[in-house]
Order: sequence, then structure tokens, then C-alpha cells
Amino acid sequence: MVQEYWSQILNEVELSSTRMLLSQQAQLVRVEKKESTIVYVMLEKNWKELVLNRKDCLITAVKKIFGNSSEVKFIIPEDNNAA
Repeated sequence: MVQEYWSQILNEVELSSTRMLLSQQAQLVRVEKKESTIVYVMLEKNWKELVLNRKDCLITAVKKIFGNSSEVKFIIPEDNNAA
């Protein structure tokens, strides 16, 4: 089901360059449906800034699918190998 949601979200992203970036450097982790819908998206650490600069496109797509009370939360893995 998560993969279906991610496909729907990506299809609603208007800019093809943003859609391509998200499809390659981000993934939908889970969707929580309560009073509002919370969509959790994990980003590749190296691409964090670029994706976050385009987050409005993703938020707009999520709201088209889940409604205006939806929100997006980003998960960025920590680099445990850092010295």
C-alpha cells in the first residue's frame, strides 16, 4: 500500500524534475491516518538540501491526495560512520 501511495504522490508532483528527484532520492516510509494524515518521507542524506528546497511541490501533491489537513514529515538518516 505504501508503494501505491508513493506512486500516486509522485504522479501529482507538477514539476518533472522534482518528480524525478523524489523518485530517485526519497522514499515513502509510512502514512498515518488519524484526524489528519501524516506522510513520512525518508531522504538520502546527500540530497537533503535539494529535496527540502522543493518540499512545497511534495506538500501540494500530498494535499491533493489526502486533503488539506495533511502534513509531510521528513526523515534524514544519521551518518553513524562520522569521525
